[in-house]
Amino acid sequence: MTRAPGETSDPFCLHQLKWTQSILELLREINRRLRLTIILITHEMDVIRTICDHVLVLDHGRVVEQGPVWQVFGAPQNEVTRQMLRHDERSLPEGIRARLGATPIPGAPMLLSLRFDGRQAPEPDLSEVIRILGGTSHMLQARVERIQGRSVGDWLLSVALPHEVLEDALQKLRPKVDAAVILGYLRPVLNAA
Repeated sequence: MTRAPGETSDPFCLHQLKWTQSILELLREINRRLRLTIILITHEMDVIRTICDHVLVLDHGRVVEQGPVWQVFGAPQNEVTRQMLRHDERSLPEGIRARLGATPIPGAPMLLSLRFDGRQAPEPDLSEVIRILGGTSHMLQARVERIQGRSVGDWLLSVALPHEVLEDALQKLRPKVDAAVILGYLRPVLNAA
């Protein structure tokens, strides 16, 4: 049987998970009520995401990055931080990767990656993005999570947009998202008939 991450049937692990959640809730309550600063040393990204306001990343005892959790997790600047968060990132699905080419194909959609790290707006506006892009857009993959009241993550879109209006659309899109990158162009799917 396949289980979701963090899911287990081991009674000890379930008990340990409940204790961990209880301890984190207690620490959060102490911080809120007594207004005490709590320094928590951990390599568990979920713990940091759940309880911390600020994060400081160390590499061999040296500070390599620090700031609000939403900012550091949303747009990591240091390779050590990116490696620690890498398990959260999704690679391109195999079916999409196999169709991806570097040169535009007439009539074929582009593969557009939109990144939201909370700097431009606390929440990405899907309707505004679609309005700006015009044409036919399809959401192929998305990962968005809430950290400290901000949405952080990325969208992977297939966008059929005439090449002559592409640059204008991307210019209008840039103030709405934290990063917009054309990853390539999608070759059509050949039907096996």
